[in-house]
Amino acid sequence: MAQRPFEGVKIVQLCWAGVGVYTLNYLSHYGATTIRVETATRPDPVRCFSPLAPTNRAGEPVGLERSSFFSITHTAPELGIGLNFKHPEAVEIFKKLVAWADVVGEGFPTGVMDKLGLDYEGLKKVNPEIIMMRTCGYGHTGPMADQPGFGSILTALTMMDTIVGWPDRPPVAPSTYYTDQLSPMYAALAIMAALDYRRRTGRGQYIDHAQIEAGLNYMTPLILDYEINGREIARNGNRCDHAAPHGVYRCQGDDRMGGDCGDDRCSVAQLRKGSG
Repeated sequence: MAQRPFEGVKIVQLCWAGVGVYTLNYLSHYGATTIRVETATRPDPVRCFSPLAPTNRAGEPVGLERSSFFSITHTAPELGIGLNFKHPEAVEIFKKLVAWADVVGEGFPTGVMDKLGLDYEGLKKVNPEIIMMRTCGYGHTGPMADQPGFGSILTALTMMDTIVGWPDRPPVAPSTYYTDQLSPMYAALAIMAALDYRRRTGRGQYIDHAQIEAGLNYMTPLILDYEINGREIARNGNRCDHAAPHGVYRCQGDDRMGGDCGDDRCSVAQLRKGSG
């Protein structure tokens, strides 16, 4: 290819934590120019996630560039600017960025951008062809619009926690905030469709991305099975309904797992000791 697919696309990114950042990374990795807007008064909480780099030789903190988690979240190339929207001058600078941009992405709770006059209607006054992608837990309309959303809560509400674990034990949450990994794929596709629509029509788009909807869509087969057949999936540990043999089995020989205790679970302890 002579150029990457999103070269020439300009993005202003106000997202924090995970979902919005992951979403726009898809475009930035493939050529889009992204300017990330932050404020020093309320930095991205991911900047404080461990593991953190050590202090400098003088024992002094090295600022907000210490988090390894932040580094692996922000893998795509991006430019940065600090703006405090409490100052009118900062809002005006942001509007100049909007006039330059093709896409504005934000991940704040409902009402934050609206109070600043920077909702979709406000941005259209600055740039009539702007594409605005807003991502939050439950969308910006409806009875749950004002509720804060986090991946750990959304995995529970979308029933993912319910199906993980052993049948005789409480549910176990997935090893990651699963909706944080699913939602960006849906949102990124919506932005790509909006870019294509604007290319053909000259019109911008407003994308209200509710992360809970992405999680529920992923669970569609289980929801339909319950609705149509009345079957409710049960936790079954390591077993799989679609693969056989499937599981952990004791082997023959001196190095077999399980040992002589008669309990398969002791194999874990033996492995930790290096004796099984």
